[in-house]
Amino acid sequence: MNEISERFLKVVTYVTTNNIVKNKKELAKFVGVSVSSLTEIFSGRSNVGIKVIQNTVSSFEMINVEWLITGRGEMLKKEAHIYKYQEKNGCKEVELENKFLKKEIENLKREAKLKDRIIELLQEKTEQTIHKKPARTQK
Repeated sequence: MNEISERFLKVVTYVTTNNIVKNKKELAKFVGVSVSSLTEIFSGRSNVGIKVIQNTVSSFEMINVEWLITGRGEMLKKEAHIYKYQEKNGCKEVELENKFLKKEIENLKREAKLKDRIIELLQEKTEQTIHKKPARTQK
């Protein structure tokens, strides 16, 4: 296992122990690989590729890309504010900005708009069909 893969495993430990990701499946989604590919990395049979590095630093903005690639500096950016604690109704709530979920919401909204447009077109077609007079048959 190379040094970048070792540092990636430290990131994995950080995001799992801080409940940023719940399990391997969710982590795989964030870093853009299959669960089996993650298993290969965890076991040392594979090294982390550039795609995983790019997706890791874009999904987990608190991770210092220079540290991940070179080992210089700290794992977390100095300005990293992962959690914003707010008092509401006597309870502390944890708010986590999540790019992946924001993108997913945007995609779902676009998909919903497309489906709405399809429904409109089908309704128009149905109206045209209903109001269309049947052709006369010749005897």
